[in-house]
Amino acid sequence: NARLRVMLCEHFGLGFPLAAALPPCRCGMQHPTTTHLLTCVKLKRYATIRHDAVKMQLLACARAAHLTAMPEPRGLLLHGHGRPDIIVNNIDANGFQLAIDVGITTPTAPTLLAQAATTQGSAAKKMRVNKDNKYANNVRGNTRFSPAILESFGLQDESLKKVIMMIAKKADDNTHYTAQRFCGYWRRRISITLSRALAQSLEAIADDLLHDAGNVQAMAGIDGMDDDEIDDGE
Repeated sequence: NARLRVMLCEHFGLGFPLAAALPPCRCGMQHPTTTHLLTCVKLKRYATIRHDAVKMQLLACARAAHLTAMPEPRGLLLHGHGRPDIIVNNIDANGFQLAIDVGITTPTAPTLLAQAATTQGSAAKKMRVNKDNKYANNVRGNTRFSPAILESFGLQDESLKKVIMMIAKKADDNTHYTAQRFCGYWRRRISITLSRALAQSLEAIADDLLHDAGNVQAMAGIDGMDDDEIDDGE
């Protein structure tokens, strides 16, 4: 199907198959590339498709380990009004809770590309450091913080691996799964989820840009008509 084709093209680095047929981006860029579609500030809301898909998988992962997990907890921060994506209770024997904030970054973005071309995972590392600076020393006493970072095209940062392994160790105690088996399963599941969400977000962007262009063309056609050519329904 169409989404599978998008997933395969992105997996093999062939780009978004519909990119060449797209109208200009909402920012005005002609012939937007896949990277532009994933990073343009005018299209930022579509990034939530990828982010929320991964967030929901991490919630499911924690609950599969028989842990209590909740999305977007309030009141965890000492300062500011932000909040992490997930809170997982009793993550260790000392009763600590784990605050998790998901992040997905695109290494081919103009500001990241030069370093990403020579250092694998550099884009993910940069986002990990930013989130640690934002949250690590700003959570309440019985809470530990960890980001969970991926790159758009599949690379999983050490922070995500760490989060899944922490949950997997509890699964080893609470379920019939070994930590190794549990960890491997959820890392694969999250990888597939991100790939699907990437395709879904690109499809949504393409649909909306084509819709926008259609409306502009329709309005241009109406503006070019004489008054007696317009059917106003009366």
